[in-house]
Amino acid sequence: MTHSERPVHVGMPPLVLLVEGHQLLREALEHILSRQLGLERFEYAENGDAAIRKAARLEPELVLVDFSLPDISGLDAAQHILEHAPHAHIVLLIDTPEAAYRAAAEARGVTTCIAKMALWDELSPTVTKLLGEGASDTVSSHA
Repeated sequence: MTHSERPVHVGMPPLVLLVEGHQLLREALEHILSRQLGLERFEYAENGDAAIRKAARLEPELVLVDFSLPDISGLDAAQHILEHAPHAHIVLLIDTPEAAYRAAAEARGVTTCIAKMALWDELSPTVTKLLGEGASDTVSSHA
């Protein structure tokens, strides 16, 4: 199934799964996405195993995954998440903007990568692009 064929939860805002081992960063990600884009539906996972289970059960439209998770790499988690939720857009949060990370992520089906040092500038535009007009509509109504 391609991203254009992904199921849409009709009448519901997009569900975002935040996969990050540090609570403070999870809260910061939610704050950015809720304040800047008006997103309202969030689920959380502290590690890759929990993320894989939640993605299979909830079928989120967007998954933000930290590369450095406590149990498995975010790259491995992303690959398993896509096996259970192939329609999900996966954004891998990486520590460095090196091209090698990006190439490995794309090879495993990750939609895009954002370097953590650029997170505050790139997160909102990236998510708006991935979720399409639904996200941009919420930007104008919550600005």
